[in-house]
Amino acid sequence: MFAKTIVNASLLASTLLILAGCVMNKVDPSASEILLRESGRGSAVSIEIVPGDEYLSTMRAGPLIFNVLPQFVVWTEDSDGRLLETLYITGADYGKMRHAGKAEKGVLFYQESFPVWSSRAEQRGERLPSKYNPYPDTLTSATPAAGTVLHTYLDTEEKATRILLEINKSGDENEAYGESQNGWAGQPSLIYAAELEQMGASGTIPFELIGHGGTIFQEPAVYPNLGGFDSALEEIAELRLMIVTDSK
Repeated sequence: MFAKTIVNASLLASTLLILAGCVMNKVDPSASEILLRESGRGSAVSIEIVPGDEYLSTMRAGPLIFNVLPQFVVWTEDSDGRLLETLYITGADYGKMRHAGKAEKGVLFYQESFPVWSSRAEQRGERLPSKYNPYPDTLTSATPAAGTVLHTYLDTEEKATRILLEINKSGDENEAYGESQNGWAGQPSLIYAAELEQMGASGTIPFELIGHGGTIFQEPAVYPNLGGFDSALEEIAELRLMIVTDSK
């Protein structure tokens, strides 16, 4: 029995050593294009997301290594800051839920990860994603692991004045935003905006970083002070909005 125990322990140790150098959740490093909507009442737009150095990172859980990607959401709003339509959100289909925090927290995950978008969506009367309210494939997919271009049409009769992107990598803590300052969420979400009124019927403009969404203890809003942020600022290298045509 003692010899068998030694053999089993040796096999376990060998297995752990092998796994220690393995990434458990492989990602596709290829650039991708995602077609969300093929037609609409408004302009055809494309949003190009160029990852920065901290977009894809790794974390270690014991001997295991996991890839960690951010989550983000894209929406339009009017001149009064009211959400008009959600264009895209990552990981909201709940079909193959691998994010333990998201599965456990449900709606709360989105409220704390995307405080600006979620508060505006709820003000509009929209239900946030959960296993009881999965979003369709026309709105969501797994977070792309590399450069991505989203293609869609604006499809609201109300006038959209800008497109916003809110991004967050849960658990991305630092000295300024640890557990006591922001719970499990790490550095708060960052908000990028592209002003549609800066361009005509076609063209390309960059998104600008306009602030962050606040901690889980603050009221959801766009806070312009970016003091205390570090790695979160390196998640996106560049964001560009391209208006392809105007169908009106």
